[in-house]
Amino acid sequence: MKTVVGLYDDLQDAQAAINDLIQAGFDRADISLVTTNRWGESDGTTVTTTAGAAGTTTTDGVTVADAGPDADMADAEMSQMASDVTTGAVTGGVVGGLAGVLLGLGALAIPGFGPVLAAGPLVAGLAGAGIGAAVGGLVGALVSWGVPEDEAELYAESVRRGSILVGLKTEDDRVQQAVGIMNAHAPVDVQRRSEYWRATGWTGHSPEAAAWTPDEVNTDRARYGDYLDYASYAPAFREHYQTTYSATGRDYTAYDPAYRYGYGLANDERYRDYETWDEFEAEARRGWEGGEYAAHGAWEDFKDAARRGWESVKDAFDVESDYADFETGYRQHYQTTFGSTGRAYDWYGPAYRYGYNLATDERWDEYETWEALEDEARRDWESRSIGGDFSNAEGGGTWDDFKDAIRRGWEDVKDAFDAEDDYFSFTPSFREHYEEAYGTGSHDFDYYDPAYRYGYNLAIDEQYDRYDDWDEFESEARRGWAEFSGSAESTWDEFKDAVRRAWEDVRDALDFEADYAGREPRFREHYETHYRNELRNYEWYEPAYRYGYVLAMDERYDDFDAWEQAEQQAREDWEASDYAGENAWDEVKEAIRQGWESMREAFDDDGEELPRASTGYYRATNG
Repeated sequence: MKTVVGLYDDLQDAQAAINDLIQAGFDRADISLVTTNRWGESDGTTVTTTAGAAGTTTTDGVTVADAGPDADMADAEMSQMASDVTTGAVTGGVVGGLAGVLLGLGALAIPGFGPVLAAGPLVAGLAGAGIGAAVGGLVGALVSWGVPEDEAELYAESVRRGSILVGLKTEDDRVQQAVGIMNAHAPVDVQRRSEYWRATGWTGHSPEAAAWTPDEVNTDRARYGDYLDYASYAPAFREHYQTTYSATGRDYTAYDPAYRYGYGLANDERYRDYETWDEFEAEARRGWEGGEYAAHGAWEDFKDAARRGWESVKDAFDVESDYADFETGYRQHYQTTFGSTGRAYDWYGPAYRYGYNLATDERWDEYETWEALEDEARRDWESRSIGGDFSNAEGGGTWDDFKDAIRRGWEDVKDAFDAEDDYFSFTPSFREHYEEAYGTGSHDFDYYDPAYRYGYNLAIDEQYDRYDDWDEFESEARRGWAEFSGSAESTWDEFKDAVRRAWEDVRDALDFEADYAGREPRFREHYETHYRNELRNYEWYEPAYRYGYVLAMDERYDDFDAWEQAEQQAREDWEASDYAGENAWDEVKEAIRQGWESMREAFDDDGEELPRASTGYYRATNG
């Protein structure tokens, strides 16, 4: 028989692990649980016991340790405590639920340690005569179970500090199955946790030390979270130290306080409104020179480390904020795609996050479609999942279980990037308008940028497609302005011209694109006739057709009535533009001519004014 032991910070996680073990066929009589009574104290159910537990009695099917000859807990109090466990008075029914699946769940006392809730084979070791007093209660019970003493001390210290211990005795060939089930419910990494203890002055487990109160546990968990978070930045800080300070002759520890100072500033709610270091530095310097950090040295010697600490955290906040913006969409996708699976959103969360990360990682920028990326993404996912980087918090699952979530995570961000790129393609036109309309005022372009962005968003929003001109649309646009801008509705008159310019530019571009799409079948027919045998696909020639189409609407070409008149100028412009790429003029000139003539002929046929491409448009849409 082998022993499997796990620790959990949340009683519901421990309960879920135990339930899954039983569902998998493990004998409930072989499962043990030990936790301090903080779970009872948290809702007003208080257990008071004395040291020296000597035996057990059973009340309503719940095993409760007798307190021994010196007991100051009355039988009535013990019975009430047992009743509380049975009925779920402790933690809203969680412990009551455990009482239904574990044999002998009840309350007992470990000498010096204090009251605990316990069940299973470990209870015999905890309540057995002499063991607690001789070798330290829980440590001794675990050692008798085959756990090495140094590890048993870590488990006992974890329980003392509020964690829940779940243990199992099982056959050798079922150990990995049990480990997998227990790992699926977020167990504590006791080795990493003990590193934190030692960093904060812990020197070893004391059997006489009392269990922590709920307040002590909560305070320590918050500190541990901060410890882990800072540790995640430490590699970047050490790298910065190597490039910035290693030549000073001081080791990293001399600068660590400055990195910690910057880290702390970035996490301080008082300073959240600062967006850049340049605007924040004076405040940071005052804090350094007026506080305990000044003892480490002059601000000028350490300010780069403080800045790196601050900026690293601010950048991470920006990433988390950005991810949070997408998560609403991910949760909607989960509801429609996975809601009937019986698995919670958190089971798929790492997959959405992985897809998001793929889209923001420059290594994958070359992939434009999911079909092109999927094989690479799968290889990367499976290698990272094995290593734990993106392993599912709830455990289990294959690529096929997660791929739809990963795809949605990737595509949402790629679409947003494409929209952002598209917005920036219009900014030259917006800046031109800014100079004309607002350039003599006291505000720079950034002051009006939200208004241009608002107009852009309105133009690409399908719910407003029915509006054809600004005069009929303006009242609708005005109604949404205050919510978008976060300012009073009364500011509309100040910004409406910028909103209008953006809306009209984008609508013109969309009309332009729709017109181009309507003509593209003719371009493809021309390709089949003229280029099919060149062994290049249509996409290779498409920029040339588009270029010719755009030329036909360029006012500089209005005086040219025939291609022969326009060709030389068209060639010069082509060879000087981004359109040319690796395509030589003679290879694509017939496609350019076809694009130009298709529009000129249409103009000649209907006599209407040609649609004009806005300054911000020269790219295909995604749709």
